[in-house]
Amino acid sequence: MKLSAFVLSLFGLLMLSPLLHAQCTECEVDPNCSSPDGFPTLCPSSLPAGTAGEPYETFVSVYIPAEITDEGTGLVASLNMVTITSVTGLPPGMDLFFDDEDGVYEPASGQTSGCATLCGVPAFPGVFELQLGIFAVISALGFEQEITESFSLTLVVDPGSGGTSSFTFEPAAGCGQVLASFDATVFGEGNQITDHQWNLGLGGTVSGPALDNVLFDVPGNQSITLETTILDQVLQQVQLFSTGGGGWDDFFGNPDPYFTLKDANDNVVYTSGTVDDSGSANWTGLNVVLNNPPYAIDFYDEDLFDGDDWLGWAPFSPNGPGTLSVDANPSNAQLTIGVDPVVSVVDVAELVVYPLPEVDIVLAGDDGVACPNDSLLQYNWSLSGSETGSGTEAFFNPEESGWFSVTALDSNGCSATSDSLLFCLPNASMPLDLIEANGIPMGLETSADHPWWAWSLNGALVDTVYSGGQVWFPLESGWYGVASISGLGCPLASDSLIVCWPMEAPQVSQDADGNLLVDGNYAGIQWWSDGVQLEGETDALLSNPGDGVYTVWVSDFIDCPGAQSDAWTYLSIDALSADRDVRVGPNPCVSQFILRFADHWKGSSVVLMDGKGNELQRRTALASPMIWDVESMPSGLLMLQMINEVRNESVILRLVRL
Repeated sequence: MKLSAFVLSLFGLLMLSPLLHAQCTECEVDPNCSSPDGFPTLCPSSLPAGTAGEPYETFVSVYIPAEITDEGTGLVASLNMVTITSVTGLPPGMDLFFDDEDGVYEPASGQTSGCATLCGVPAFPGVFELQLGIFAVISALGFEQEITESFSLTLVVDPGSGGTSSFTFEPAAGCGQVLASFDATVFGEGNQITDHQWNLGLGGTVSGPALDNVLFDVPGNQSITLETTILDQVLQQVQLFSTGGGGWDDFFGNPDPYFTLKDANDNVVYTSGTVDDSGSANWTGLNVVLNNPPYAIDFYDEDLFDGDDWLGWAPFSPNGPGTLSVDANPSNAQLTIGVDPVVSVVDVAELVVYPLPEVDIVLAGDDGVACPNDSLLQYNWSLSGSETGSGTEAFFNPEESGWFSVTALDSNGCSATSDSLLFCLPNASMPLDLIEANGIPMGLETSADHPWWAWSLNGALVDTVYSGGQVWFPLESGWYGVASISGLGCPLASDSLIVCWPMEAPQVSQDADGNLLVDGNYAGIQWWSDGVQLEGETDALLSNPGDGVYTVWVSDFIDCPGAQSDAWTYLSIDALSADRDVRVGPNPCVSQFILRFADHWKGSSVVLMDGKGNELQRRTALASPMIWDVESMPSGLLMLQMINEVRNESVILRLVRL
């Protein structure tokens, strides 16, 4: 674990701004907040959710150990000081304060715990990222390290509920599309009928005591009206079809029917008028309130002298307006049930649909992405659906290629998510390795998961391979590279890699004119003399260099190590006569040399000696040129002396046998 991770893990909420002053309850440190593993601990680990428009308050405690031991390395680090530097992202209506108002905590000095209070009335719902910055000083092994970090803590504010005296609904507000539920709160008693008529504005008119998941998708204030009507059920009409032959009149005529109505307590609550001399009857306009069911209806024949005759009865319970057929054996009849409004209440409330913020994502130069709408409160950046960064800035600098999107929050607590955008890291790399065997380049190897491989030498494209191109064979020294695209389609390129083929030592020779030569086609040549670089001598020919020991460095590529020749000892050809009438070459020589001389040297003695003057071979100069075989002679300095006894002349020439 890096030392900075000690601070990153658990200082979130405590590090919020001490510059905020709120009328909140003073916090108390949770005595049970501890750290069994010796690392900082935050209690609780997440904030409880709040509700828009409702008071919110919570305490957070933190345990800050003075020393932290890295469990991987055993390194002990002291947490000297933590200072609050900034805070953003608090929901409007919320404040917080701390037990240490100066914002400086010193665990190493014994300040190993603290607390903070977050409180207020959040004005609107949403998901708020509380962004904070801290400056921490830690020390280990006698060295102090300063760490500046930013952190976030999520606070979820749920939508509140709304309503009137006759209904409630939730949520009271929402973003983009709101699915709201409504519940009426005013109802009749007993068997009264309650009618609820909802006018949902653009949502139309609906009836019923409760509505679930009503969609509102037009931004603005939506007016919701509920008309609540409480109605009594009433008996409006009784139509007697037949008495079934019962109830003969006192004088053997038709019956004189009437009926009585009894409630659930067997109390007669209504007695109709009598219809004279009829086997059927129709009583209308009754409007008898039926508020104590079940009921019983009895039919009678009114007799003046010997008592009324009972014509049968039937029970019934009203269940809304309509007709009921009753079998009051022997009579039969039909009842008409109606309703009569007694209470009507109309209430109006508003549901708010906030428009979603305009959120888009665009490329911002080569190294970032941005949201063109830079007036929003919070930006959460995601890579392939997983959050990878958040803050108040409308710009984000990705650390890898991929499909990025942004979810942004506005001042209404509404958020929206952009489409995904492919971001490709500039100069994204791919691996490149050299395969060698005994110092000899065998191949270049890169990653295999690409559709093609473009190989370059010294910046110029030399080959494009579409299958199996992850291994490629360099044939000469130089800087090699490979380019392709990733699975996302992003360009990739390797760093340049130098390939140097091993070289054999160059061969130096000397021509008859005394020039040194190196054979071969080389990218770089440099002559040296006695360990000193000869400035400007970078050609294959070194003209008459003079006495000395010479080497030449050559390379087949300018950035590759060179190869050095064997040392060449150069001795000038001595010519003691004015016309240089005695010459020897090549000098140095390997297996033989040639002696050339003027005619007046004919007949002279020629003596070949080693560097110490010991005679190796003696010959007579009969004709020029003379070829001397020195392959069996020791390497090093040789001296050749010509002695003309007739002219009393002598000349000594020096040469080197390699």
